[in-house]
This record gives sequence, C-alpha cells and structure tokens, in this order.
Amino acid sequence: MDFNFFAKKQNKIQVNSHFKKFPKNKLLSALIVIMMSSAMIACSKKDSSTIGNAPSISFMSLQGGNSLQVGSNQYINIVFSFSDPKGLLGNSPASGNYDIYTEDDRDTSVIAYYFPKGLRDLLVKGQSVSGTCSLAIEGAYQQLRPNRASGDTLRLKLYILNSQGVKSNMIQIPDIYLTP
Repeated sequence: MDFNFFAKKQNKIQVNSHFKKFPKNKLLSALIVIMMSSAMIACSKKDSSTIGNAPSISFMSLQGGNSLQVGSNQYINIVFSFSDPKGLLGNSPASGNYDIYTEDDRDTSVIAYYFPKGLRDLLVKGQSVSGTCSLAIEGAYQQLRPNRASGDTLRLKLYILNSQGVKSNMIQIPDIYLTP
C-alpha cells in the first residue's frame, strides 16, 4: 500500500487541509513536508517473541544541500526510513504525544511533529509497516545564536514515538549550516 501525504508547518501544520496549532513556546520552527512513499504493510503477523515493539529509523539523505539562509524560504529535506513491527505509528493529538521529535543540539530544545492524520486510518495494528519520511526544515524559521551572528551550525537528533509511547532509536542528522 502506498502512502503519499503532504504536510506544511509554518505557525500551523496542514495535513490534507486540516490545521493543528503548535505550541508557541518552541524556539525552532520548521516547515514540515511529510511524504510517505513506498510504505509496505505486511500481509501476515510476525511472531511477537522475535520482534520488539520499538519502531526504528535510519538516516537516508539531506535534500537541498546542507546550508540554509536564515529568514529565507529555502528549505532542506531530512529524509529517513522508518519501520514499526507492530504498526502502531500515528499518535492522536488527544494523547498529548507527537510522532516525530527533533532535538537541537545548540540548546537541547525539542520540536515535535505529527505524521499525517490519515496514516492512523490506513494502518492495521499488529501488522508491520515501513516507509520513507521527508521532514523539511525552512530557513525562515531558523535563528542564529547571538554569539554566532556570522553563521551557525544546526545539529539535530531525530526519533519517532509510536502510539504506545515506545521510542525509536535516535539518529544524528548531518550538520546544517545557517548563514545570515
């Protein structure tokens, strides 16, 4: 089954014309483009004794280079693969949990995002799911630290959380250079 979604974050996220507000107290804002492509839902259940409950992710690429001009509409896509052996991706906004988390190494601030709303409706609990996700970071929402006015380095760590609160492994994203 193929999943193709588009989400956009400015001060809101748009997922198939449905808006969700993000907390305003976050330092790092980002445009999010989530594209689920080539997601495969297994046709048979796997033996739970041989597979853990934790989702897993791996870094694939940075698309759009590795440099962002602060205040611009330029963006860089962070592309990563994901898999969840139990098909438990897609947190409900009512749960208080998000799906994708990025941690900024400069100040340890955490920004959280939802997978597209429709993802939960397409998954079958107990069946594994895997695919590719693209998270876009936009220059318009980046800031230079005061002591780094001539340029800064954004170092992000990324992980996902399934609907049972089980955290994936954490991946380190290659450095993204911020320019004035």
